[in-house]
Amino acid sequence: MRVRSVLVVGNLSATSTSRHESSFGAAGSPIACVEVLGKSVLERTILQLHDAGIRDITVVAGKSLGLRGSGASLDAKLRLTGERIDCAAREALRDCMRQDAGQVVLMEVGFYAEVDFLRLLDGHHVSGQTITHCRDARGALPLWVLDSGSAGEEALRRIDIRAEDDSCDEPCSVYEIRGYVKRLNGAHDLRQLAIDALLTRSAIRPGGREVRAGVWIDTGARVHRSARIVAPAYIGRYARVGQQSLITRCSTVEAHCSIGSGAAVEDASILADTLVGADLDLRHAVVDGNKITDLARDIAFSVDESDWIRSQRPMQPARDEGRSPSFAGELFPSRLGFDYSRYLARTAGLVSDVFKGFA
Repeated sequence: MRVRSVLVVGNLSATSTSRHESSFGAAGSPIACVEVLGKSVLERTILQLHDAGIRDITVVAGKSLGLRGSGASLDAKLRLTGERIDCAAREALRDCMRQDAGQVVLMEVGFYAEVDFLRLLDGHHVSGQTITHCRDARGALPLWVLDSGSAGEEALRRIDIRAEDDSCDEPCSVYEIRGYVKRLNGAHDLRQLAIDALLTRSAIRPGGREVRAGVWIDTGARVHRSARIVAPAYIGRYARVGQQSLITRCSTVEAHCSIGSGAAVEDASILADTLVGADLDLRHAVVDGNKITDLARDIAFSVDESDWIRSQRPMQPARDEGRSPSFAGELFPSRLGFDYSRYLARTAGLVSDVFKGFA
């Protein structure tokens, strides 16, 4: 029996506009498209479907996904829409039905889950119901399997209702996902997803090569020989880590980031294309360009200082992409002329526990 999949990047429910609308990066990427340890949740979900033999995949999104690297050319059909996401999802589902797909996997990619799709499809078939709705120990998840021949418009209308509620007036089967599940509602969840992976609580493995136990260096990254990378930690594709810098406590530095000389990154996630200035101390935070989220106090703010912390354009890949990560000379000159402490006191004194400056 042929199986197709519709993945929705956005909010499938017609009655709510707040869930999963966090965006990151200069392109305003949806949270499902933000790289964590080298790949986005959307990419990882597609790979899971491929492992189950599901290759006919349509991704429905309201705007450009802002994917980079290998994710920029997803092995899936992309449908960008100016409509409400639920309307576009209905149309994509209708297309699957017109093509006489035996079953359709419909999923709103607002969470990461390790799903045995083959077992899910088998359970749906054995149940004899036209719809199977997935859940975990915490409650309902926006993941369904439908029989394309009988689901129709009414079935999808019921799915909208059940996206935020376990209750249902119509018969359906329920499938419980017992593996790792992480709902993605913001920076806290992205950070926890990275920590869980580095501590092997999930099946996610960082990209690149494990150069020593718990330290992962991805393609084209350059780390100064005097920098300290304390396991577990991840340095992303073409990232640059300067001299005397420190990366520690489950920290991640994603693709095309630059960490300046003497900077320290502790229990933090530095998202793609972020430049961190020399001698800066970042801790308990998620940093996305000039946007900083203090995870301890649950506050976020932006910094307008280009020499300190900011978004940067992607660096050019190294000529020899097959070369092992290099540990070369100094990459970033020290910038000690800017009084970071006075700047913080002037703009964000409440977040001194997140990072400290040096005069």
